[in-house]
Amino acid sequence: FSGMDRIGLSKAMAAAEHVERVNPAVDFTPVSSFLNEQGMFELFQNADVAVDCLGGLTSRLAAQHAASRAGIPLVTAALAGWSGYVGSVFPGAPGPAELFPSQGAAAEDSLGCPAPSVVYAAALQANEVLRILSSETPAPCPLLFFDLGEPSLERVTL
Repeated sequence: FSGMDRIGLSKAMAAAEHVERVNPAVDFTPVSSFLNEQGMFELFQNADVAVDCLGGLTSRLAAQHAASRAGIPLVTAALAGWSGYVGSVFPGAPGPAELFPSQGAAAEDSLGCPAPSVVYAAALQANEVLRILSSETPAPCPLLFFDLGEPSLERVTL
């Protein structure tokens, strides 16, 4: 949602403007605030699926717990440099947020987030969301670890 015309806008407001331009029939409510686990839980109450587009490590476990409490799957992704992961975590199941510390510097801080990695992760997440929403009995996707530097995609089940 970035662009020169959106400098200074919050990500939520930039997204709202983009959605309005692309399809004004879409009902989009931007939320421009930092949420703790309880706030995430409240936000997820009327959702069918939650999508983790968080940066860093701090709030990932809270998002996973909030989605589980709300009884909805969480489609999560993380990246650093040319590699990352995407997967879905269904209520009560373990997820990747439990594998990483929730404090300290994230690898993305030093490795960056090149646009191709971001787009690849976002495409895999969008696919997973559509797969979940279109299935009568959705099953979790194992974690898909990708490396665009040395092209590879591997499935890992927690």
